[in-house]
Amino acid sequence: MPDISSSFVDEATKSVLSRIVSLADKQIGKFLVDFEAGFQNYLIRNVEKCSSVKTLLYKSEPVDIAEAYVPPRFSISESEFSEKELRNFILDNKYLIVSGIAGTGKSMFMKNFIVESTKDISLGLPVFVELRYAYRSKSDTIKSYIVDQIESFIPDLSVKALNYALEQGKFVLVFDGFDEVSQELREKCEQEILSISYKYPKCQIIVSSRPDNRFDSWQEFHVANIMPFSIDECCSLVKKLRYDEVIKEKFLERIQGGLYDSHTNFLSNPLLTTMMLLTFEEFAEIPSKMHLFYEQAFETLYRRHDLSKPTYNRKFNWDCSSDEFKKAFAAFSAYSYLDGVHSFDEKTIQKYAGMAMAILYHDGHEEKFVKDLIDSVCALIRDGDHITFIHRSFQEYFCALFLVDRDSDDRRDYLDLVLGRSFFDSVIVMFHDIAPNIFENEYFSDKVRDIHREIWNTDLQENPLRILRLFISSIDIEPDSLESLGFSWGSTKKQSERQAILRLCRHIYGGEIGTRKNAIRREDLDNSRLISKATMLEKQRKDGFFEIPVKNMSNKMIKSSVAHNHAFSIYHTIVAVNGILESRRSHQSKLLSEHLAEWGKRRREKASRSKRR
Repeated sequence: MPDISSSFVDEATKSVLSRIVSLADKQIGKFLVDFEAGFQNYLIRNVEKCSSVKTLLYKSEPVDIAEAYVPPRFSISESEFSEKELRNFILDNKYLIVSGIAGTGKSMFMKNFIVESTKDISLGLPVFVELRYAYRSKSDTIKSYIVDQIESFIPDLSVKALNYALEQGKFVLVFDGFDEVSQELREKCEQEILSISYKYPKCQIIVSSRPDNRFDSWQEFHVANIMPFSIDECCSLVKKLRYDEVIKEKFLERIQGGLYDSHTNFLSNPLLTTMMLLTFEEFAEIPSKMHLFYEQAFETLYRRHDLSKPTYNRKFNWDCSSDEFKKAFAAFSAYSYLDGVHSFDEKTIQKYAGMAMAILYHDGHEEKFVKDLIDSVCALIRDGDHITFIHRSFQEYFCALFLVDRDSDDRRDYLDLVLGRSFFDSVIVMFHDIAPNIFENEYFSDKVRDIHREIWNTDLQENPLRILRLFISSIDIEPDSLESLGFSWGSTKKQSERQAILRLCRHIYGGEIGTRKNAIRREDLDNSRLISKATMLEKQRKDGFFEIPVKNMSNKMIKSSVAHNHAFSIYHTIVAVNGILESRRSHQSKLLSEHLAEWGKRRREKASRSKRR
């Protein structure tokens, strides 16, 4: 257990209590003793919690985080940082978002950050908040949740006392999993974090999340993107994992023998590297498609009870075929995903299990199904009083499987619901990976064509505003900046849908459309007209940035600004992807006509031969 500096806790406490003038000296002395002892215990408990983790390989028992964690590298703008360098960056810059896609180790980093913060308290007393739990207790704000967590160690702690501590900058606030907050509460969570950063500028704040466009408007926060694992980092992780040494050695030989180069998308991701090791001895062929990879991983989990005992055959509680079980898990994943639910209490998990059983006409097997998911397949794990997916990417993969299996009309409705969720979830991308023709012909082509009709024949030099109004609600600009600005995406449902379509165009077809050079060179960019308009509107926010609604802009104001370049980029992407999809549809239609004509010709020739006989 790391040694937590009691002298630092004591010094921090005295500083806080000096501001609570309403307490008598005797009360201050007693509270000082209680606070020092209580907060010390709170830190120890947090370190205990963060030091142990459960992962895909270690589902039954927690292991020390050091056995499953390799520190990643981070990029901020164009600069690269090690984990140690990132801590120094936080010390100097205060506010940071740690951003990474599924499986890159965001929560691992945040937990390790807590552990290391007790060894080096230069940043302050670490307070760890898993945001997905912040609104589930009697608390209804992040601050009241923090008090709720600490008061079991310091009974007399109040929100008022916490406010004083925050004002003094004695805490580093570690908010893990912004993307795991339910959709309906995410905006509230965002406003609370921004409010805390504004009211308590002396405190450092770190937030982890999947990428999200809303962070563009968090003007005081730097974004540190977790970088893909290098081959050395990948091998370092494999060597650390507790697993069969012979299999690990063979896997490492394959990685260093060219597997990393051919499967970089998998092996540069810690979770997928672990999953690939898991499936390595089961399947001789390593797939290049992501959905096939997840299928193999699930098959391995389904067939094997304990990786250290490959000959052990477990018993299932629900007597069904593997195909039925997979369909039930797909329905369970889809219904919970569409409700924005990623972890469950006992009542909630039975609700979604019941919905899954009902659609498959297997009512009454909910409890057995849930028990198998947790104990037999280990696709779900218990985390305190809650039950979570072994990883959210499993939920997204099985949600995509469920959507592929729907009827055409239902599928479009479901995809619309998914489209309205996070830009950076992988359900739709997985769906495209599984069934690209269905995705393009029955859904995406129509969506892109609709936007294409709205922007077609736009004069981008004279009327860039026409493009921006379709996607953007406002522009955020710093008074002293003539080159950079941020965008607030999609305040209306239609704007949000267009933005989601635009992101999918870039993600799925980016390699085909290429990159377009900016219409306006960097040295010619000028945001001065926007700044002038913002000053006139007096729309300056508390964080010092100006917010200009698009409806209050003119084309003259936008010309030569970064916003003008952005309009060019949007237009180019939509036109290029629409062209690709139209070309494919035309090619498929031509092939189908040729095949039908050939089939008809053969049928007539066969009939003619039969007639001559």
